[in-house]
Amino acid sequence: MFIKMGVNVVFADLGNPDNLDELLKAHNVKLVWLEMPSNPLLRLVDIKALAAKAKAADALVGIDNTFATPYLQQPLDMGCDFAFHSATKYLCGHSDVLMGIVVAKTKELAQPLHDMMVHTGAIAGPTDCWLVLRGIKTLALRMEAHCKNALEIARRLEAHPAIEKCSIPACRLTNITHSPKRKCPKASAAWLRFISKTTRAKRQTA
Repeated sequence: MFIKMGVNVVFADLGNPDNLDELLKAHNVKLVWLEMPSNPLLRLVDIKALAAKAKAADALVGIDNTFATPYLQQPLDMGCDFAFHSATKYLCGHSDVLMGIVVAKTKELAQPLHDMMVHTGAIAGPTDCWLVLRGIKTLALRMEAHCKNALEIARRLEAHPAIEKCSIPACRLTNITHSPKRKCPKASAAWLRFISKTTRAKRQTA
């Protein structure tokens, strides 16, 4: 669909910010799209470094901030122009809304999005908005609890003999990967992933 609109997408591993340099040289990049942490592998990127490189090439920066939420990470303060959220998840917090949110850093960036929203009718209903506002009131309490619980589960998984590796952002446990901490939100993310030794064995014999 986007190709028909003249939009081309190039996928890249930006775990190393220097990888963006070659892409900016090889392509006429208008928007650098990030996700931090990524879904579902929880990969991390250096938002500030990537945003600085994109700005130097006159490219905008957008980020999917759904997993981190505004409570753990504020990407507009880190150089991003847009922050996207699936409000269905943490912002709502009660699994009773389908909504997406985009936040622009400036009025100039927000105006075209507002115009498209008005002319196409792509707006959220008043009840949905009320439900999300209800959820945001408890966002801080819920995220603190989510992070605490995820960290405890990660610690227990790490000690389990059937688990080969466990990954969670912003942690420094023995076998837990993905740091350094400077890349991570201010607290542990509420998500984790793990690989069981059985899973690894099946992959090797497949």
